[in-house]
Amino acid sequence: MDDEIFVVGPIQSEVTVYNSHSLTASRDISVTGMKSPASLATCIYNKALYVSDAYLLCIHRVDLNNNLVTRWKIGENQTPYGLSVTKEHTLLVTVHIEYTVAGGGVVEYTSEGQLLRDIRFDGSIMKARHTVQLSSDQFIVCHGNTTSLTGICIISPEGQIIKSYDREKEGGQLKRPGSIAIDIKSKRLFVGDLDNHKIIMLDCDFTYLGEVRTTYLHIYPFNLHFHSSTDRLFVADLTGILIVISHPRLRNQRNNSRDVSESAGVESSDSIYRNCSNLVGLSQIGSRLFA
Repeated sequence: MDDEIFVVGPIQSEVTVYNSHSLTASRDISVTGMKSPASLATCIYNKALYVSDAYLLCIHRVDLNNNLVTRWKIGENQTPYGLSVTKEHTLLVTVHIEYTVAGGGVVEYTSEGQLLRDIRFDGSIMKARHTVQLSSDQFIVCHGNTTSLTGICIISPEGQIIKSYDREKEGGQLKRPGSIAIDIKSKRLFVGDLDNHKIIMLDCDFTYLGEVRTTYLHIYPFNLHFHSSTDRLFVADLTGILIVISHPRLRNQRNNSRDVSESAGVESSDSIYRNCSNLVGLSQIGSRLFA
């Protein structure tokens, strides 16, 4: 199970499973009734696959022992988007909230769909897209769309902003960041900057390290996943391809980018799946970015 990558297209009723080493498809998992998958998350502890459905306003849960599918509705006026799993093996669902000033939040559920807490974000966080828990019980959130302020920030358990990425510095203005991936070993943070057509790399202090190299000149990085055992960054592109970047390095290496030498290796990118919009690695929980 540690060697599997799960992929789903934007309008599909099944999830395709790939071997993360050979990049070959091994099987399909049918999710009957799924209409508009927006994000995936998986949990080894609970042996479960979760899919958010932006049309049915629900979470589909697949028991990976027997592929049994159950689902639960999310809260009133909430649309589910990005998913992640916490260090306590619970599920975080980033939601758009209609008819509110803030317009965004994160909802935590047990693996079976029992509501644990509902956090509404600071009013300046609009259109939240993906949330990842830190070991301190704080959260990293990427947010924004084409008409609102966009960015990435750390928030408290009460939803207040603690620290934001300074978009005015070297990295420039983020435009619709949609997904976060982490490299736990080197404590690097990858952010898919959708409308700037690039992936940026930050360190644990939100210091801009640079842009990730890829052979594709014009990408639309909708969802990201870093697979630590293979040192590969998986990029789900809105054009319908899955880009695989081995040993992700910076496009422009700089002396102050202390992680560059640690990620030495030959970069390679492969398109292996068509009509893809979301992906996640089964073993990469993504909850230990900081000690």
